[in-house]
Amino acid sequence: MAATAVGSAFFIVVLGIVPWPVFFSGVGNSIIFLFISMFIVNAACINTGFCRTVGSTIVSVTGRNEKLLTLCVMVPAIVLSSVASNTGTTACLMPITIGIAMASGISPARLLMPLAFAAGLGGVVTLVGTVPNIIVSSTLKRAGFLPFGFFEFAQIGLPMAIAGVTYMMLVGRKLLPAGVKSTEIFDEEEENPDTLRMFICAFVLLMIITMMLLNLYQIKLEWVAAIGAGICIVTGCIKPNEILKSIDWSAIALLIWSVPLAIALDESDVDQLLIEFFVSAVGRWQAELFIVTLLFLIACGLSQFMSNHASAALLSPIGLSVAERLGANPHAVLLVIAVGASCAFATPIGSPPNMFVLNRGGYRFVDFIKCGFGMVLVCLLVILLVVPLFWPIFYR
Repeated sequence: MAATAVGSAFFIVVLGIVPWPVFFSGVGNSIIFLFISMFIVNAACINTGFCRTVGSTIVSVTGRNEKLLTLCVMVPAIVLSSVASNTGTTACLMPITIGIAMASGISPARLLMPLAFAAGLGGVVTLVGTVPNIIVSSTLKRAGFLPFGFFEFAQIGLPMAIAGVTYMMLVGRKLLPAGVKSTEIFDEEEENPDTLRMFICAFVLLMIITMMLLNLYQIKLEWVAAIGAGICIVTGCIKPNEILKSIDWSAIALLIWSVPLAIALDESDVDQLLIEFFVSAVGRWQAELFIVTLLFLIACGLSQFMSNHASAALLSPIGLSVAERLGANPHAVLLVIAVGASCAFATPIGSPPNMFVLNRGGYRFVDFIKCGFGMVLVCLLVILLVVPLFWPIFYR
């Protein structure tokens, strides 16, 4: 997948769609530094025995029931990501999730994808939970409309979260790969438990989570993560010769070279193409559920291959134009776009949380399609039920 990302970026440049500097435009992405730092912190948590200790504590309460463990992983992720970064949430909870897998004797592949999906679902619950929500609200305000309220998204976010957890517990987990049992993966990596260094890892994770929740503008999350990684290195929680091995370089490459594709889509004339396509399609059948479905599929489809905030930024002005030409409710149109952009579950490149768990869970591209496609359908069903109740497409 990393090679495919590099190759596609290369051909986009060679074909003249974007200039050569765009090929390296993803190198400066701040999320890369967050990824690198958190991979180091996660390795430190495993090395010191912190993961297994926390996991054993949780498993001693819940038992080895995989459904219950899935619930224990997803609910905290939804709560945390509703008020903080879903990428940061995934990064912070991944070592604990791995610890649960280690203690219960199941493969991390059974829990890490539910973790990433839960972080995505939680972002929809509040205005600040994910960037697309903020983008569409700002678009409304600039156009002279009343922006969305802080908890207004909860009317659709909470039902989506409940439906998503239910899907993963009953259906989604059956579509996950069996993977390799955690004991086979981590027994060689884990040193003897070190109480002092376990407390250091606990402090680092607590510091990162606290700063993420405070969301201070002056202090970037990637800086806090870098400081945490530095603490782990200086205190010996991870050995110097283990630092480079702890970083998932293929995920880093995937993150860097998926950016040129997003830029190419953003700078092309795809916006006008989408407006004409949408208006002509709806012109023949102006049914409310059809419009909601079409809006969702366009936003969701784009976000599988470019970042959700890029999808929302691209589609928000298009949504306003569509609403104006159809005489539709702009709040309803932009809300569906925001939620659709956040449903990047069907590919590993759809969102940073998916990329973060990709190789740690031993997933293939098709694994995300199998499990994530069902999650997308569940979210669409919830939208079709909820949107007409609270945000009708056409004024009544």
